[in-house]
Amino acid sequence: MQADGWDVCLGLTPTAARWLADSLDGLAALTGEPVRWDYRLPGQPDVWPKPDAVLVASATFNTINQ
Repeated sequence: MQADGWDVCLGLTPTAARWLADSLDGLAALTGEPVRWDYRLPGQPDVWPKPDAVLVASATFNTINQ
């Protein structure tokens, strides 16, 4: 997607962030955006650009139903 000119942002669940803790800086360097793994608080600015598309992977049955 980046090769096609898209800005790519990576959001992880808190559990996935724990699994990938040693790789978060490298992932941020690859995307050019900070990796988010927790909700921002009300009043905090959003550090990502506004999305044109969103990809959810892997989407579990529970995720889709929510």
